[in-house]
Amino acid sequence: MIYNGFDFSLYMVDEDIRESILPETVVDALDVPGADGQLFNSATFGTRVIEIDVRVIRENRRALNELLPFLASKLHSRTPTKLYTRLHPGEYYIAMLTGTIDFEKWFGTGGATVTFVAYDPVRYVDDDRTVALGYAAKDVQIMGTYLARPIVAIDIPAACSYVAVSDMTTGLVMRSEYAFKAGNRVVFDCTVGTDRMKAPLLYATATSTTPTKLPITPQSRWFELEPGTHTMRILNASSAVSATMTYAERRL
Repeated sequence: MIYNGFDFSLYMVDEDIRESILPETVVDALDVPGADGQLFNSATFGTRVIEIDVRVIRENRRALNELLPFLASKLHSRTPTKLYTRLHPGEYYIAMLTGTIDFEKWFGTGGATVTFVAYDPVRYVDDDRTVALGYAAKDVQIMGTYLARPIVAIDIPAACSYVAVSDMTTGLVMRSEYAFKAGNRVVFDCTVGTDRMKAPLLYATATSTTPTKLPITPQSRWFELEPGTHTMRILNASSAVSATMTYAERRL
């Protein structure tokens, strides 16, 4: 087990790992007066729980007690972080330790169940995938078994009044209108939202890496790309505009 950037296999053995095949399904439905049942509205994934039975073995009870505070410091995290287990080599959850860990001690052996909650209930593949985009439409193969949330960084070659990225497969567009200059880089980050744009996009000049927030048009929508082929292009006044789209492959 690797959690919070620390490899616990040097100090403990994971005897058993339990996780559901799918995350919980959260259904939104409405009661209809005078009618049986409910009116279905939508269904989304909730959280996923991962339980790991671990055992720590030391030469005696004293050595065990001395090690446990060190392990506690490595397990502690204030925010969800990467969790790797032997069940999914090269993949990780973004999870957080929850509940109380009570070690049952017998001489130099301590056993406990550690419970993690993956608030984003799908796994991520270690290496991000990157593809170049431009003014011309390009077919992009989205890998994985669940929706991917891309980051699109667009380099603007000449002064212009707008820049956008279009997913021609779904018809979705993310667009910003501003007095851009040559050398600006615009970043549409879809990893922090799933519906309407909840924050302005970011851009940086050619001489500065400090991002500046800009507004986006009301029609802009986050991209969540279904596995399969998506046809993408950059919308801009210049045919020399170029972009890089990066996404983490996600799996159920």
